[in-house]
Amino acid sequence: MSEEVFGPVLTVLPYRNVDDVIGYINTRPSPLACYWFGKDSADFRRFCARTRTGGITRNDFLLHAAVDGAPFGGGGR
Repeated sequence: MSEEVFGPVLTVLPYRNVDDVIGYINTRPSPLACYWFGKDSADFRRFCARTRTGGITRNDFLLHAAVDGAPFGGGGR
């Protein structure tokens, strides 16, 4: 996890609560994409509001990168 990963690799890390995840993401450079698997809950809304990323996809991973012509990456640029 110290280099960019291109290919069929998805890194999954365990966590105790969403605030741990938000803290982990915010102490590093903004990721190109984040993937949320779960309900449209208060935790999901808090995650969206408190992190900066190129894009967030909920309950999917392929569609985010598969839309031809859609911008990918770059958090807030």
